[in-house]
Amino acid sequence: MVPKNLAILVHDDVEVLDFCGPFEAFGVTGDDGQAHFKVFTVADEAVAEYMMYRWAPEDEARAEALIAS
Repeated sequence: MVPKNLAILVHDDVEVLDFCGPFEAFGVTGDDGQAHFKVFTVADEAVAEYMMYRWAPEDEARAEALIAS
């Protein structure tokens, strides 16, 4: 099975569970070590912040390539 791309949007005021929960849940799916999804983050800005945490999305060029594939 070819893994499907799964983009998770990270935005200003994002809460940890908004993306960490789905990231972990979809990231561990699969059979015999074969992932069902390529999970990555996308964002409109370089960094999204929530409380004292900061997240940077995947490299823009890499994210665009993953979305296109």
